[in-house]
Amino acid sequence: MIQEHTKFTPTERRGIIGLVLLACCSLSFIYLYDELSLTHQSTFEALADTNVDQDKTVKPKPSKTLAPTTSQKPPSKSKALQLQPFDPNQVSKAELKAMNLPARGINTFLKYRATGKVFYSIQDFTSVYGFETLDQSLLEQHLTFPERPAPKTRQTKPQKPYQRKNSHVYAKYDSNSTPSYAKSRYPKRTEVKEGSININTTDTSSLIKLKGIGEYRSQKIVEYREAIGGFYHLEQLYEISLIPDSVITQNLKYFNIDTAALHKIRINDWTFDQLRKHPYIRYKRAKALTRYIKEHGAIQSQEELSNIIAVDSSFVRRMAPYLDYD
Repeated sequence: MIQEHTKFTPTERRGIIGLVLLACCSLSFIYLYDELSLTHQSTFEALADTNVDQDKTVKPKPSKTLAPTTSQKPPSKSKALQLQPFDPNQVSKAELKAMNLPARGINTFLKYRATGKVFYSIQDFTSVYGFETLDQSLLEQHLTFPERPAPKTRQTKPQKPYQRKNSHVYAKYDSNSTPSYAKSRYPKRTEVKEGSININTTDTSSLIKLKGIGEYRSQKIVEYREAIGGFYHLEQLYEISLIPDSVITQNLKYFNIDTAALHKIRINDWTFDQLRKHPYIRYKRAKALTRYIKEHGAIQSQEELSNIIAVDSSFVRRMAPYLDYD
C-alpha cells in the first residue's frame, strides 16, 4: 500500500536526485566561502601589524633645507644721448649709433626711410617705433628738416555742353552756336507693304525690314526654309525655334507663298543620310523608309507610303507637298 503511494516515475526520480545534488553543492559553497574569508582576513591583519612595527623602528632623517639663491643682475645703465646737428633724411647708421640713440629705433628708422619716407618735422621723427620716448625739446635743438613742398593744384578739364539726342536726329553746335542737324546712326525703318514678301524666294535683307526680326532671326528663317524645302503654308513659320510666336503673328500679313518654289524630295532616290537630315523625317522614319525600299522596291504612291508601319497618317499629310515618287 505504501509502495503504491510512494512510487515515482523515472523522470520524477531524476528530478529529485538533481534537487538533492544542487542543495548539497549550495551548502558546500557557503561553507568554503566562510572558511576562505576567515583565512584571508587573518593574513591581512598579520601584514598590517608587521608594517606598523617597521614604521616604529625607522628613524626619520633630518631634512636638508636649501638656502634660497637669488640671482641679481646688475642694473643696466642707459647711455646718455650725445646728439649732434643732423638731417634725418641724410644721416647714416654709424652717426646714429655714435649719438647713442636706441638700437631698436635705428633699425626701424632706416627701414622706414628706405621705403621713400621723407621727414619734415619732429613729430615725423618721433613717430618711428623706438624713438617715441625721446625728448622732443632736446631733438628740436639738433635736428634740421627740409621745407615741406606746397600741395599740387589739380587741373580740371572743362566740361562739354550736354547735347540731347532723339531717335532720329541730334543737334551739333559749331563755333557760331548755330545748330546743324545730322542723321542718326540708327536708320529709319522703311515701310513694308502687306503681302509683298515671298517667303520662299526672299533673302535676309528683306526680312530685316520687318519689326522684331533682325539679322539673327532672318538667318534662322532662311536656314529652316532650305532644310524643309520651302514653305507651303504660313503656319510652318511657327515651327522655327528661337523666334517668339508673337513676332511671327505680327508679321504674317507681309508674307505670301509661291508653292512652285518648293524643292521636291525624290523619296526613292535619296540616301539614308539625306532623309534623316530633313526636319520632318529624322532618324527613325529614314531608317524605316530605306529598309522598306530595300525589301519591297520603290514606293509608287502616297497610299503605299501610308501602309508602312513606322509612318503615321499625319506624317504623310505633312510630307505630301514635298514628295516625288518618280
